[in-house]
Amino acid sequence: MSKLYKVIEKTFCQGRRNFVMVGGLWWTSKEQARAAAHRLAPYSLAHRMFIFAPKAGIVEEVELEPLLTRMQRAHVAVLTSKNPDRLAREVAAQEERQRRAQAWSVGI
Repeated sequence: MSKLYKVIEKTFCQGRRNFVMVGGLWWTSKEQARAAAHRLAPYSLAHRMFIFAPKAGIVEEVELEPLLTRMQRAHVAVLTSKNPDRLAREVAAQEERQRRAQAWSVGI
């Protein structure tokens, strides 16, 4: 048994052998824990969460959408809710910035 497992078991398990933990909360199944990880994602700075089961240790690593991507999508959603045509302009402007940055790095 790894040292990390012993620390987690001592700190969090406290006799809960049939439960799964994710994000510091206990769930009754791995599927519930996975769904909870994605529900907690907007409030988390982490880009991944671990599903931990007391008997098996770390069962699964759940990749979450990066915080920056979530923030950018929220920003675009706010902009486009007021002006629907703005989304096309935002996308075009972002592509133009990327093209210029790439051309500048190549030296063109």
